[in-house]
Amino acid sequence: MDTTPAEITRSRCSPRSSSASSPTIKRLQDSGLLASADTSAPRTGAKRKKLSLTTLGEAFLAGASESVVDLSNPTIGSNNPGPM
Repeated sequence: MDTTPAEITRSRCSPRSSSASSPTIKRLQDSGLLASADTSAPRTGAKRKKLSLTTLGEAFLAGASESVVDLSNPTIGSNNPGPM
């Protein structure tokens, strides 16, 4: 597992975002899966919110990733042993 936290930077002044966080982002922060820090963009100084996974968020994501079922291989889980 990668030990560096996943990070997402979200601009507060982009057309798709408002000054408040989206309900999904807020819910993830309230549940302790995401942490945020206010930062400024390097050249413009525009306000940005830097989001990162917490330790709990990394553990949750790892568990979800381990539970993914790959349905692209039709021979897995079937009674057909495939070509011999």
